[in-house]
Amino acid sequence: MTDQPPSPGYWKASDGNWYPPEQASTPPPPPPPPGMPGAYTQGVGLPGQPQVYGAPRASNGYATAALVLGILSLLLFWTFGFGVIAGILAIVFGVVGRSRAQQMTVDSRAGQATAGIVTGILGVLGGLAFIVLIVLAVDDLDLDEINSDPPDGVCDPDRFLQDPDC
Repeated sequence: MTDQPPSPGYWKASDGNWYPPEQASTPPPPPPPPGMPGAYTQGVGLPGQPQVYGAPRASNGYATAALVLGILSLLLFWTFGFGVIAGILAIVFGVVGRSRAQQMTVDSRAGQATAGIVTGILGVLGGLAFIVLIVLAVDDLDLDEINSDPPDGVCDPDRFLQDPDC
């Protein structure tokens, strides 16, 4: 074999043979910078297929669920119990997420779990306070005076809607 290409554009492979330019392979992509586990780059030889460098990232779904439910409990505290239920679930998921975060080394999301616990507690307290206020407000109403006109056979035009005789 000769060291000169048969025509311009040919390339010499590691097996010592010359190949045309359309068979040229693309160089591999550079590795991701250090400290970026799980970075995606374009895979070699498989167009459109990602190749993962580094260890896959673990996630803490309990922490995410705690934060979402905690925010919902703050938004729904006035809905007669739904905010309290969401808050209790946020507290439970937050506690589980915190314990899981202590076992994880990468991307533990411990702060997210703590935020879920705090927002869940605030949502439960807000929901309970709202329910107490509603109960106290209903207790103060004198519902007996709404229809205090007994049926006596005489229509009182001033109390047309309340008088059963009208």
